[in-house]
Amino acid sequence: MTGAADTAEAFAASGAPVACLCSSDRVYADGAAPAAAALAAAGARRIWLAGRPGGYDGVDSYLYSGCDAVEVLETTLRDLEVP
Repeated sequence: MTGAADTAEAFAASGAPVACLCSSDRVYADGAAPAAAALAAAGARRIWLAGRPGGYDGVDSYLYSGCDAVEVLETTLRDLEVP
């Protein structure tokens, strides 16, 4: 995971409405909350984290083996719709 500011800058430049943090639990411990805050400030409608739910501030949803894949897809499709 890069720094929160770099992450937010790249996200904003992408034009995407949804973000997913992908790293290790060790990196998430210190970096997930600042990265999620920066992404939200940059306009992310939803912030996913690839990993089991861990109560990270600012993370909206989690992707992990055994999660409800249909719900993930339906939620993401709704988030991608133009308001």
